[in-house]
Amino acid sequence: MSEKNPINNIHAAETEEVVDTQPSTQPRPSFYDEQWKPGDELLSKYKVDRILGKGGMGVVYLVRQINGDYEYAVKTLRTSRNSVKLRRRLMREIRTWMDLPDHPNLARCYFFRTIDDNMTVFSEFIDGGTLFDWARSPEPQSLEKILDVLIQLAWGLHAAHVNSVIHQDVKSSNVLLTREGIVKLTDFGLSSIGATEEMESPNPDAVRRTLVTSHGMTPAYCSPEQANKRKLCSKTDMWSYGITAIEMFTREVTWLSGTAGPGILRELSNPEHDGTGPIIPETIQPILDRCFKKEPADRWNDMLEIAGELVQVYKAEIGKDYHRQIPDFPELPIRDELDRQSIVGNKWKDPLIWLKKAMDHQGIEDSKDVHQFIPERKGSRRVQAIVDLEVYHMAERIYQSMIRSGRIELEWELMDLY
Repeated sequence: MSEKNPINNIHAAETEEVVDTQPSTQPRPSFYDEQWKPGDELLSKYKVDRILGKGGMGVVYLVRQINGDYEYAVKTLRTSRNSVKLRRRLMREIRTWMDLPDHPNLARCYFFRTIDDNMTVFSEFIDGGTLFDWARSPEPQSLEKILDVLIQLAWGLHAAHVNSVIHQDVKSSNVLLTREGIVKLTDFGLSSIGATEEMESPNPDAVRRTLVTSHGMTPAYCSPEQANKRKLCSKTDMWSYGITAIEMFTREVTWLSGTAGPGILRELSNPEHDGTGPIIPETIQPILDRCFKKEPADRWNDMLEIAGELVQVYKAEIGKDYHRQIPDFPELPIRDELDRQSIVGNKWKDPLIWLKKAMDHQGIEDSKDVHQFIPERKGSRRVQAIVDLEVYHMAERIYQSMIRSGRIELEWELMDLY
């Protein structure tokens, strides 16, 4: 392994720092990934109520403020997945989520804390469950309720898009609802592209695997550009939105790849599909058909345009005006220059100083251009501080790697970094 590549050296250190990161042939007990139990206190301010859910990356808890009325959905990395790579992905999600504006159809990210050396995200607790479960309720949802959900979801996606955020993992399990029926888009953790493959005659186990986020997408909802590893724009979310809309009518996912969207729509739009009529109303079919245009440029201009079309469908199908007011879509300003002053006026030095020192000690030739190794440092003051934390972690891992290899004299510098 080359000593000239700091990223290689950081990755080399990961396997030494993280316990049990390799796949095990032994089944893990269910409690292995549960970091906390009901009743546990966090930071002497919060108490764990219960587990809300588990995903491929993390566990989400309901946490209540001890001396107050606040409730939070708290996301933390699963014990068995606490690798450096996934910590970086969680940090990326925090950066993206924190710089989204307040919007009624976006779940809010309040703050993050490090608890027991684990990054923990405190976000809005939404009490109505996921859209995935909503679509599978014992009684089919009415067309009025489905249209209401799809209009609000389009608004939430538009709010993200006007702030240059491409969700890249739009699916029913990443959409939450309040008990009053307000739709909230959540989970902003993806930014990479993966590959998928269309298959025929899916079996239940295979379908379940396509509902899980992997390689930067969820196969059952992916767009052609995601499947083919092409550059993404906001219209990739439009395709996945169309797949999610179909799911609202089918109440299940029986396909392996979202790239099959146009074929699925044709089948469900056929009046002879089940002998009783099309599953998807004729007024909605052309809207979804345009979401599934192969070339992104041929799809709708934006999600707001889709919402407008669905509002008209609502009026025609339900026989009354849509009852919700269109929200504002604020764009947050981008700070091009770093503001290194805290809210109370304290100033701190740029942590790139430490990353460059660590790289110089390691003999990395291109250490002068340290900016190439870190995320872009634009956005709010809070997001810049999160990037600072990532830079400190990178420098820390380089120092730790060198100290383990015998450079004991660097322990004092690492102490100064801390």
